[in-house]
Amino acid sequence: MATYLGRIIHSGTKIYSHLTADNLTELWNMARRLNVQVKAEAGSNGPHLDLSGHQRILARRYGAKEGR
Repeated sequence: MATYLGRIIHSGTKIYSHLTADNLTELWNMARRLNVQVKAEAGSNGPHLDLSGHQRILARRYGAKEGR
């Protein structure tokens, strides 16, 4: 089981990336570690985390993999 970092997204003045996982338990565990709320959006992105640059760095330290 793993968590995955998406590409960096530039939207106006906001810079962020998505984090997804193999299952919701993995996503919730990473959210807890990063102190981030899970976005339960319907649509093509599915459940994910929106991460700031600093949170992205922490997620990598906690074992998130690039891309998916």
